[in-house]
Amino acid sequence: MLAQSTRKLPKTRWIGVDVFKGWGVWYMFIIHAFIQQIAGYDASLFITTLDQIDSWWPYIFAVPIGIVSLWGFMFGLAFACTVAMQTLRILDTNPRKLPKYIWQKFLMGCLILLLNKIGGTIFRIPLFQDGTTLFPSLTVSYNAQILDAIAWMGVMVPTLIWFLYGLFRIKQTNHLVITLLVLLTFWFALTPTMLSIGESSILWLDSRNLQILSLFISKFVRGRFRLVPGFGYGFLGSIYAILLYREVKFKEIVKFALGFFAYCIIGFLIWILWVDTAWFESFTDESVPIPLTIVSMSTMQFLLVLFIRTHDYPKTEKKRVQASKRTTFWRRFSVFSLTGFSIGTPIADRIFSLFTYFWGPSIDYSGPIALFNWNLLQILTFVFFIWGFWEIILRLWENFEYKFSLDWFLAQIMAMLTGAKMGRSNVKPIIYGPNQYQVHEVISVEGKTGVLN
Repeated sequence: MLAQSTRKLPKTRWIGVDVFKGWGVWYMFIIHAFIQQIAGYDASLFITTLDQIDSWWPYIFAVPIGIVSLWGFMFGLAFACTVAMQTLRILDTNPRKLPKYIWQKFLMGCLILLLNKIGGTIFRIPLFQDGTTLFPSLTVSYNAQILDAIAWMGVMVPTLIWFLYGLFRIKQTNHLVITLLVLLTFWFALTPTMLSIGESSILWLDSRNLQILSLFISKFVRGRFRLVPGFGYGFLGSIYAILLYREVKFKEIVKFALGFFAYCIIGFLIWILWVDTAWFESFTDESVPIPLTIVSMSTMQFLLVLFIRTHDYPKTEKKRVQASKRTTFWRRFSVFSLTGFSIGTPIADRIFSLFTYFWGPSIDYSGPIALFNWNLLQILTFVFFIWGFWEIILRLWENFEYKFSLDWFLAQIMAMLTGAKMGRSNVKPIIYGPNQYQVHEVISVEGKTGVLN
C-alpha cells in the first residue's frame, strides 16, 4: 500500500518537474544540432560512421547516447504530469470547473499549434531571393510533431483523469496507479491494430477528398510523435502526477520506477522476440519503433525521479537550495519552451550555414556511402556554440520578462479568451524562487515536513 498524505490541497507545482521540462528544451537544442544540422536530418549517418570504426569501444558511448536521443517525448511526459496534477486539484475542490478547464486546454492547444506555425514560418523563409519577394505560406504536415502531441495531451489527460477519478470513482492511489498501468499496457498491445486502422482510414478519407479528417487521424498514427503509441507517456505522466499529488514517500516512487522499468524490459523482450523481430532495422526511421518507445519511456522516467529527489524530496533544505542553484539555467529554458520549439531549428539552420561557409559541408557525399566531413572537434564546437547562443539570448531576454516571445503571446491571448486578468509576466519566481530557503515547500524523503502553500 502506498503511503500518502491526507491533506486536501497538495501543491501542483513541483520544482523537479520544472527542471525536467527545462532539461527537455535544452536537450532539444543539443540533439537537434547533432541530428538536424550536422547530420542533415539523417540520423542513420551516425550508425554508418560507427560501422567504419574497427573497434567496440565507441559503442560504450553510442548505445546510451542512442537511447537518450529517443527522449523527444520527455516534454510530453512533463506536460502530462503537470496537467494531471491540476486536474486532480480541480476534482478535489470544484469538479464543475473541469469542463471549462478542458475547454481552455483545447483553446491553448490550438493556439500553440497556430503560434508554432507562424513563428516557424517567419523565421524559415528567405524574404528576398533571386530578385523576387517571397511571402510566407503555412504548411501543415501529416506527421505529428511534439507540439501536436502536447496539444492533444492537454485534452486527453484531464479527460482520462476525469473518467477514472470523477465518473468511475477510482480514487485510491493504488487503484489509480494500477488502472493506468493496465490502460497503458492495452494501449501498447493494441498499437499495431490502431496504426493499421488509422492508415487505412487516411487512405480512404483522402480518396474522398476528406483531407481535414485524414489530417486529424494522421496525428495519431504518423510521425515521430504520433499519439499511438505516444500517449503512453500521458499514462505514465498521470501516474507520476498521482504519486506527487498524493505526496507518497520517495522510496515508494523509487519502487514504482524500478518496477515499471522491469515491466517495460519484459515487454521489450516479448515484443522483439515474438511481435517485431526486425525492429532494429528501423532504429533511425521517422516513426520510432515500438520496442524503442518502450525502452525510451522506461529510462526517461529515472531523470524525472532524480530531479524530484534533489529538488522536492531532499535530505536537507540546504541540499535542495544547492541543487536548485545548479539547475537555474534549465528552469530558464523551461519558460521558453514554445518559442524554443518553434524557432530553434530555423535559427540553428542559419547559424549552421555560417559554419559551413568556413568549414565546408558537414557531410561528404562523394564516396559510395555518406560520411561526416567534420571531425569531432568541429562537431562539438558547433553544438556548444548553439548552447552558448541560446544561453546568452535567454539571459538577455530575461531582463524583459521574455516579452513578445511566443510563450508571452500565448499567455496574453489565453488571458483575453478566458477573461483572466492580463498582468505583468513574471518569470523570476519560476527561475529563481527555488534558489531561496523555503522550508515550508520541501517534502522530506520520509514524507511531509510542513504545510505547503
